[in-house]
Amino acid sequence: MRILLPALFPLTLFGAADPAAAADITAGGNAYMGCTATLSGLLRPGDADHVTAYFEQSDDEFHIVCLNSPGGSLAEGTRIGDILRERGVPTAVARDAECLSACAVLFLAGLEWFNDGTPPSPQRLLHAGGRLGFHAPSLPVPKGSFTEKDIADAYDLAIASLAEVSARKADWQLADSLLTTLLRTPPTQMYDVDTVFDAALWGIAVVGTVHPETNSFLNAAEACSKAYSHRRETGQAALSEIPIGPEHLHGYEPARVDDIDNGPSIHIGGFGDEGAAETCLVSFYGNNPGEIAPKAQAMRAVNEHGDPNWFAKANWSGGDYNNLLPFMFFPSATPLSAIVTVADGAFAEVDTARFRRPDIDTTTTGRCTVWRGDTLQDEDPCTEARLKTVSPDLVRTDLHRYRWPSGAETVVKIQDWKPTVNGRSANKLWEWDPPPGMAGSCWLNQGSGNTFCFEPG
Repeated sequence: MRILLPALFPLTLFGAADPAAAADITAGGNAYMGCTATLSGLLRPGDADHVTAYFEQSDDEFHIVCLNSPGGSLAEGTRIGDILRERGVPTAVARDAECLSACAVLFLAGLEWFNDGTPPSPQRLLHAGGRLGFHAPSLPVPKGSFTEKDIADAYDLAIASLAEVSARKADWQLADSLLTTLLRTPPTQMYDVDTVFDAALWGIAVVGTVHPETNSFLNAAEACSKAYSHRRETGQAALSEIPIGPEHLHGYEPARVDDIDNGPSIHIGGFGDEGAAETCLVSFYGNNPGEIAPKAQAMRAVNEHGDPNWFAKANWSGGDYNNLLPFMFFPSATPLSAIVTVADGAFAEVDTARFRRPDIDTTTTGRCTVWRGDTLQDEDPCTEARLKTVSPDLVRTDLHRYRWPSGAETVVKIQDWKPTVNGRSANKLWEWDPPPGMAGSCWLNQGSGNTFCFEPG
């Protein structure tokens, strides 16, 4: 996420720009993105009429509209969005294009209707080399001196514009957290959708990226976690007390299976709360005869029907599914700019480990103690170095190194919930059962019979 000063602030958001700079819609566009039309320039009052006239005169069977605009009138952007939604027109931002402010709101209207009665599905394509940015509307106060009424009128207009966007939450299938982000970002700044997690959480299909080098358990779990977060955000998954955030959510008990319906797949459980957890079955397109291989999929962002060239599918135990794109297999904090291809249509595979960071990497000072039953044997100030990682096979390791003043170390290693102290099996003591006066973490070394504790502070 980048917070930047927008180039056009504040009047362009509400259409006070030069009429000569008004938005223009033309036939054709970026071939890689599959665009049949391109809308570019500042959005101004009256542009919605031009867009309607264009579609009424077009002979194309379906449309994908490429957007390249620094913003303009938010009210006009929502009107154009309504037109696109009514006609089932997906939106796209191509490589080197930008869609900011009011244009970003218009981008969210991208939707595809189906002829079989299936509910409409959002279809918003963002090239990893493009830019998509949101912020709250500004107060369009006239230049020079202004009256209290001028300020009140400007405030009313800003609130009315926000209300128009909020009113489209259900029709446009907008995520609550996306609307919150829009409202919280001041008009003097810009919130860029520039990480894997943000795009996946908000249902934005990122294309033009490299592919993961391997179909490891961890890569599949990354994709499942992002699809699960999106399902939670849109109300598809069961309510959960687990907060939605870019933190790793890896699931457990991975297995490779040959699914009768989906071919070679990866099965991972444990998404959601205990008692309501779901399992995720990831199947990769291109594994079965007649399917398009990933290298061929990379040639274009969309297929002949205008749908994204999906890389894989996550089937959930509840019966529904999410299509997956390559970017979703990368760690959540990965910048989109780091996984963009060198050119449209180029195919490359990259080791996702290049972008992986430890879940926890901290150093903490505190007090180390050793106990024999309830009798204190040793006590000194010490330093804890903690490193928590997940391997490609989805093995979790939480390593704690405690350095004493003498230079000696006590090593507590927890691997897949099984602790050891200095290489010997151990039991973690719960908060209600530590030695007297201890408020930190304690482990009973089954080999020595001693209890080691660390209390930060």
